[in-house]
Amino acid sequence: MLASEAWQALSVYEWTLYMEIKRKFNGSNEKNLSLTYREGKALMSKYRFTRAIDRLIEVGLIDLIEHRPQSRRATIYGLSVRWQYFGTEYFERQTRVTSKQYKFT
Repeated sequence: MLASEAWQALSVYEWTLYMEIKRKFNGSNEKNLSLTYREGKALMSKYRFTRAIDRLIEVGLIDLIEHRPQSRRATIYGLSVRWQYFGTEYFERQTRVTSKQYKFT
């Protein structure tokens, strides 16, 4: 993975955040990992934290499992293998809906 195009496309902040998410992996919770804004802000600024999360999703290192931008519940992430196809036609894009994009019904 460290030699992959996806990993090389990341900044040091994104590497740090990925390692923090990976640290929470215990062998059986690969699709049930969370990292709160409070935990993220201990590592970097809120702006860098949200950009790093978005970038990790964008290159396929993590997947967005459960996201509710208008609630106070933690977002759930999962470790992904999409990064293996980053930069190819087989890569599946995923993005996070931000609170600005969220539409009230």
